[in-house]
Amino acid sequence: MSTTGGPVDEARPSVLNPVTLLGEAIGMIFSWLPQALCVWFASSLGLAAAAFADGSRELQVKSLDMSALSLASVATALFCAGASALFMRLLLEGRDGWLNLDWRLLECAGLLALGQLLPSAAFDLVAGGRGVPIESAAQVYLLLGRSAAALAAWYVSAKLILWPLGRLVGRADLTPGRSWFLMRRTVRSLFLVWLLTGFPTLLAWDAMKLLRFDLQSLPTAYLIADACLNGATGLVTGAVVVAIYRRRVGDEPSLAEIFD
Repeated sequence: MSTTGGPVDEARPSVLNPVTLLGEAIGMIFSWLPQALCVWFASSLGLAAAAFADGSRELQVKSLDMSALSLASVATALFCAGASALFMRLLLEGRDGWLNLDWRLLECAGLLALGQLLPSAAFDLVAGGRGVPIESAAQVYLLLGRSAAALAAWYVSAKLILWPLGRLVGRADLTPGRSWFLMRRTVRSLFLVWLLTGFPTLLAWDAMKLLRFDLQSLPTAYLIADACLNGATGLVTGAVVVAIYRRRVGDEPSLAEIFD
């Protein structure tokens, strides 16, 4: 069943409008604004602390000679996944018990973190995690190969994105295979939402470069701003996933309810 009460077309689901999904996500955030601000502030603090504590990775704004998977990226994934799991529980189940640190929340956060790290791991898997300074055509092709591997890994993560939500709300029937099936004609919308949410950040950094603002001279300000932006992006992405869940799963009964 759909959220509007009509039957879901199992054969060919409708394409979800990314702008509509983004607008619905922002509406959900504003409907729980105090809680959303608390989660954003806590996740931003955690992300900033992880960035400052990672002494093995220097701030690199212009260079591509770096490994995608690092201590900072793992910590970032964990903080973002934990914040997303908390906020998604709030959106799906309401205020009662949304801060409970139980197994369902931990399982959802762990799966979300794995999904976030999978593209970075795939990026590093090609060429064994070595840096890729752009100095020759062969290295450009290697960079393109690593990017293609990361994109393929992101596609797999996107197809499985409903699985962690199933664990969060206690729906054992929402398996990886079921998530893959329900995400048909939806990954493109999720990708476009990701571009829409990331575009303002890229625009801001590009504007600073055009204005010859040296980010290297203010690493602390850069890391704090980056943490705040990542925290906000994580909230919006989590709300978008909830919107997709409501449209693709909605009030569809679980197998336990069917055979009850």
